[in-house]
Amino acid sequence: MRALILILNLIATVLCVTGLTPQAHAQLNPGDILVIDFGATFFGALFSVNPVTGNRTVISDFGNASQGTLGLDPLGVALGPSGDILVTDFSAGTNFKGALFSVNPVTGNPLL
Repeated sequence: MRALILILNLIATVLCVTGLTPQAHAQLNPGDILVIDFGATFFGALFSVNPVTGNRTVISDFGNASQGTLGLDPLGVALGPSGDILVTDFSAGTNFKGALFSVNPVTGNPLL
């Protein structure tokens, strides 16, 4: 699991540094784009972005304990098979060895 998270984060970081893509992205609603921004708050945030208007909507703030488990450095995002949003975090989890969060797209609550 740790190796998979490291590889996914390395790929996302390389793509970000080279300017090829945002830190991480996926699509939730037709046309909208999911973006992880680990610099948006001290602990990172998950946004939905409308590509036509540029409007951002915060889905989950990984620094907000009232939403659920805290994150530290969320870097990867993908859609799960049941419609949940999967987020990798290099520094969260047991002994800070990485974690995979499942984020409810309606409430924004992240769960390990």
